[in-house]
Amino acid sequence: MKKLLSMCFVAAMLLAGCGGEESKEKEKLTVLTNSGYPPYEVVDNKGNLSGFDIDIINAIAEETGYEIEIKDVDFDTLIPSIQTGKADMAIAGITPSAERRKKVDFSEVYFSGETSQNYLLYSEKNGITSQDDLKGKTIGCQMGTVQYEAALHFEETQGAKVDAKKDYAAIVAELKKGNNDAAIVEKAVAMEFSEENPDFKYVKINGLADLEGNAICFKKGSPLVEEINAAIKTLKENGTIDKLAAKYPSLK
Repeated sequence: MKKLLSMCFVAAMLLAGCGGEESKEKEKLTVLTNSGYPPYEVVDNKGNLSGFDIDIINAIAEETGYEIEIKDVDFDTLIPSIQTGKADMAIAGITPSAERRKKVDFSEVYFSGETSQNYLLYSEKNGITSQDDLKGKTIGCQMGTVQYEAALHFEETQGAKVDAKKDYAAIVAELKKGNNDAAIVEKAVAMEFSEENPDFKYVKINGLADLEGNAICFKKGSPLVEEINAAIKTLKENGTIDKLAAKYPSLK
């Protein structure tokens, strides 16, 4: 009987040990993004997501040991989805504005600089050369973005019309067709689109607060923030983020 009890005890301990190993395995994290925003997120010719933000989140996953599943959604659904727990985090060139911080938590900024500031993308044939020419003009922007907020500023101060779209493909299409006179985008994005469309020019928007840069957002109180921040710190210190940014000329 004692021998049987001893064997049962050993078996129980082995099972407990196996359970402990499984509990140490990192869970799969769901990451939301929004494509069509070069150089941050694009869909390549094979139908795969690529770009600077995709490189960043993959580097973070490698650093932390998490397996990730990336889902491509509309930008204006990112923060509501994070708020309701439909995903663990979102990365999509997101600016951690004061208004957004009321709704979600943010990581430390992983990338910032002049290339992440707001610029006016325009075609000279529409009679625009600067932000002073926007009176009565139509400005394209993406729904739910800080660029949308900037467009509202020009609606209020210059009587511009705001045409908010779900994605940048539609914004660029309207600008090319002449239905819109200008668009508000980050400098890096303006550089990408003007490279593809030689008629496009871009100029910095002055008079508005500089943007803080880009960060990853999480549900309020998420325990992931501290761990992801530690990974971002490591990737900055070891030069990984600089190396990834160097792949994209518009981020230099």
